[in-house]
Amino acid sequence: MKKLPQTIASIVTVAALNLLTGLLAQSLSVPLFLDTWATTLGAIFFGPLVGGIGGIIFNLVLAIINENLAFGVWGISSLWTALITYMLWKEGWLNLKRPLRLVGAAILSGFSNTLLSFVISFVFFNEISSFSRAAYLFDTFYAYIPSVFGAAFGYLLTVNLVDRILMSFLVAAILLLVPKKFLKQAARP
Repeated sequence: MKKLPQTIASIVTVAALNLLTGLLAQSLSVPLFLDTWATTLGAIFFGPLVGGIGGIIFNLVLAIINENLAFGVWGISSLWTALITYMLWKEGWLNLKRPLRLVGAAILSGFSNTLLSFVISFVFFNEISSFSRAAYLFDTFYAYIPSVFGAAFGYLLTVNLVDRILMSFLVAAILLLVPKKFLKQAARP
C-alpha cells in the first residue's frame, strides 16, 4: 500500500510535465507536439503503465482545455509511446553513447505512432488527422503528392519523426544526468 501514493504522484507528475510542454508548444505555435518526453521518462523510471496512464491523463486534460472531449482518445498514442520507448530503453536504444540506435529508436517510435494516428483518425473520427500548427507541411506535401492521404501521411510522419528525434535526445540527455545507482533501481529489469 505504501507504493500507491508514490505511483499516483508519479502519474500526476508525468501528466503535469506533458501538459506544461504541450501547452508551451501550443502557445508558441511550434509545429511539434513536444509532449512525449515525460511519458517516456515516466515509463523508464516507474514502468510503462505509469508513463502511459500519465500520458492518457494529459490527453484528457488537454481535451478538456481545448473543449473537445473526443480528443481524449489520443491517450492511446501516449500509451503506445510509453510501451515502445520502455521496450527500446530496456534494449539499450535510448542512449546518447549510441546515437545511431537512438535515432533508430526515434524513427521506429515516430513511424509507428504515425500509423497509429491514421488508425485512430479513421476509427474514431472517420477522417484524416489534422495538426493545425503544421498545416503548411500538408500544403507542401500536397503540392508534390496530389493525394490528401499521401500528403497527410507525409506531414504527420515528418512532424512525428522530428518530434520523436528531439524528445529521444532530450530523454537520453536527462538519463545521463541521473546517477547510475538510481537507473539500476528504475523499472528496468
